[in-house]
Amino acid sequence: TMALEQRLLQVLSVVLAVSTLVALAWFGRTWLAGLAALLPGGEAAAGWCLVAMLCGLLNWGLGQLRGVAVGSWRLT
Repeated sequence: TMALEQRLLQVLSVVLAVSTLVALAWFGRTWLAGLAALLPGGEAAAGWCLVAMLCGLLNWGLGQLRGVAVGSWRLT
């Protein structure tokens, strides 16, 4: 039940991380140019997307550290 859901969430996270690494290895630096071509603002918008993504990761990471401080590591 709950343990199974946690395990499935962990497996999904690993699968997504591995697929991200494979995509980065496959496309190299060309993925950023492709992303910039899709965004309305071009290169400037790609930079802002990267900043937003880093802010989200920082927020998630600080939440994880707060969870470790009280003894409950969670992947949410």
